[in-house]
Amino acid sequence: MIVSRSSKQLKVKLLQASKDLKRISDKETRFALTNYISNIYRAAKDLNPPINLDFKTAFSSRKAYNLSIKRASILSDRMLDDFVLNKDFHGTFIGDILSEKEAVENNYVEKDIEPKTYSPEEFSDILFDFLKSIDQEQLFDRVIANGIIHNQRSNRSGNRGSILYNPVNGDTDILIRKFQYTLPDMDVLVHELGHALDYQIMGIDPQKFNYYFYVSFMDEVISNLFEKLFIDYAIRHNLEYETVQNMLYNYDIDYFYSQFNAFLLSTLSDEDLYSDKFLELDSKDFYSLFKDYFDSQEEADEHLAMCGDIDLEPVYSYSYGNIISTFLADEIRKNGFDNLMFADFLRSRYGKFDRELFERNDWTPENFGKIYRKELEILSK
Repeated sequence: MIVSRSSKQLKVKLLQASKDLKRISDKETRFALTNYISNIYRAAKDLNPPINLDFKTAFSSRKAYNLSIKRASILSDRMLDDFVLNKDFHGTFIGDILSEKEAVENNYVEKDIEPKTYSPEEFSDILFDFLKSIDQEQLFDRVIANGIIHNQRSNRSGNRGSILYNPVNGDTDILIRKFQYTLPDMDVLVHELGHALDYQIMGIDPQKFNYYFYVSFMDEVISNLFEKLFIDYAIRHNLEYETVQNMLYNYDIDYFYSQFNAFLLSTLSDEDLYSDKFLELDSKDFYSLFKDYFDSQEEADEHLAMCGDIDLEPVYSYSYGNIISTFLADEIRKNGFDNLMFADFLRSRYGKFDRELFERNDWTPENFGKIYRKELEILSK
């Protein structure tokens, strides 16, 4: 496993992708590749030396950039259509677990400990053994053993890790900020490997990539599933139990805010959803819409400060990711990684989302609560 702070490899890939963009005429492919170029350009700014290509050079053509903006707007409208059709169901689903989340916040005291720093060899061995336990050791060979973990200097974007996927040639790179060979770092890496598996199953298909990245709410399911299975693995193998508890606690608290936002959004009217006011809610608007859920304007302000600006896509991507991955993890614990429910999800993630996926698999709020309570038991020990 190679960990590098150098931007040289990504710069080569960025320049090649920019050249590819000039020769590609298919709109779906150009849009998907523009997304990749944009992400790799931003990511490489936190490596050494930073890549400082001007904006037009990085995108090769202004036309491709304009196309990406226009297409994102169209896809966002389609995404809202899916959301409006199912918003009552989502609201019931997410609202049902708020009391469980509140119990976590009130009862758990985060452990004041420093996670262990493993040697590169120990770290690789644990990661490989985990992937082997879920029949995915091929991911280690393809992405880790034959790839590079790019170690970024800062954490300015808020995300600990990210993945770069070239939808034209399947090239995959993982970036982790302030990587130090700890269990939390491995958890971040495992999350990104979930994305790598999703992209691998997708194959070289720019149309699917665009749908997955911009339209569906399914893009965080397998990544979150991998995190849940990794926590299971760490507990089974007695790996730093208190560190694992902190990881689970932080994971749950993070999702508390995104799921609470999703619950609040589910109460909005269709008119609010499609209005500019919804897309640009300020603190005052937020409180006027949701004052029944807060005791004061100050409490609403605090919530907004924790969550950032309300944005439908990431809220629902992460909420779906947590909810659906909870059901999938429970199924995998019982029947292994290769099971019909997992295959069913893989088939449905590119189609129009509806209630059938939940109803067919008995994914009810009640069953979610049962599974989720088992996960919370880890924090009470």
